[in-house]
Amino acid sequence: MYYRGRLNPDDVRALGWQGTVFAPGEWGGGVMNGGAWLTVDGRRVDLIYRDLDEVEHRLVETEQGRFVVERLPFYLAGIPTYVVSGEPAISRVLIGDLPRPAFPPALRSQAARFWNESARLILDYAETNYVPRGDALSCAGAFARAVIEAAHGRLAAAGPSTRNASSSGPG
Repeated sequence: MYYRGRLNPDDVRALGWQGTVFAPGEWGGGVMNGGAWLTVDGRRVDLIYRDLDEVEHRLVETEQGRFVVERLPFYLAGIPTYVVSGEPAISRVLIGDLPRPAFPPALRSQAARFWNESARLILDYAETNYVPRGDALSCAGAFARAVIEAAHGRLAAAGPSTRNASSSGPG
């Protein structure tokens, strides 16, 4: 849910869906800025808040190829801050208007380089440190993370897909 300035969580509660509603900033920070865990028509829905001022800041950063990766417990390789600027490009807008940014060439290059290097480094570390000790669990974890990071790198290098999210539903 995109908002500018202030969002009152009571307005979300007033929609009447079952679940837990948090105030902006009550959990997360950075890429995640609070939200709600709801049940809508029998389906679990994660509602994530996005302050449009933050989105606009991230759009400027991505034009220059700048981003950081935030480590969150439920993202094995972390979540890049460019997600915030990429969502409006593929989202289906229900009410209001959103910018429809492109995938900037600088971001495409920087993200591909970052993710591929990160995948290589974790595998090198595993080979040097985990393999000699026979630490299979750490090897498996490093491999899983490297696969996800390499996938991020390939997707960034490939650029935007031809999929049109607004015609095929929420992505």
